[in-house]
Amino acid sequence: VGDLTLREFTSAHAAYFEKERAKGLNPRTGKPISKATINRGLAVLSHMLTFALKKRLIGAHPMTRYGRLRENEKALRVLTLEDERRLVQKVMDENLIIGCYVGLLGETGLRKSEGLRLKWDYVDTARRTLTVEASKNGKTRHVPLSDYALELLGKLPRIEECSFVFVWPETKQA
Repeated sequence: VGDLTLREFTSAHAAYFEKERAKGLNPRTGKPISKATINRGLAVLSHMLTFALKKRLIGAHPMTRYGRLRENEKALRVLTLEDERRLVQKVMDENLIIGCYVGLLGETGLRKSEGLRLKWDYVDTARRTLTVEASKNGKTRHVPLSDYALELLGKLPRIEECSFVFVWPETKQA
C-alpha cells in the first residue's frame, strides 16, 4: 500500500495490508508474523490517517470502525511474596534507596510518580498509613502500610533540607 496517496487509501487497502502482512515471516525468528505485530501495524496506519484528518489532508478517516485481529492472551506470571522480597533485597543490595522505592511500590500499589513525589509529611507511621495528595484522578488517597513497608521506610535516610522520601544523599535532590 506504500504507493498510494492519502486520498486514495481505503479500508480495503487496510485489509490488503493485513492479509499480506500475515503471509510474511519474522526475519529474526523465521516464524509467521504474529497477530499482535499485524495489529500494531494497523494501529500505526490508523494513527497516521488520524493525523492526516486533523491536518485536513483528507476528508474522512478510511479506517473508522476497522477491526483488529483477535490476539491470544497469555496469563502473566504473578510473583509470589517470596519472589517479590528476594527481588527487592537484590535491588537493595545494589542501591538501598531504589530497593526501598521498588519495595514500597510493590507493598502499597503506588504509581511510580506517586512514589517519587511522596513526602515525609504524608507518611504516618503511628497510624500505619501514607497519603497520596493528588492521585491520578486528582483525589486524595490513604494507603495502609504493612509491617514490611514500615520496615523499608525505616531504612531510608532522612535529609533535613528535603521533604521527599526518596532522595539521592549525594545531591539531596528527589
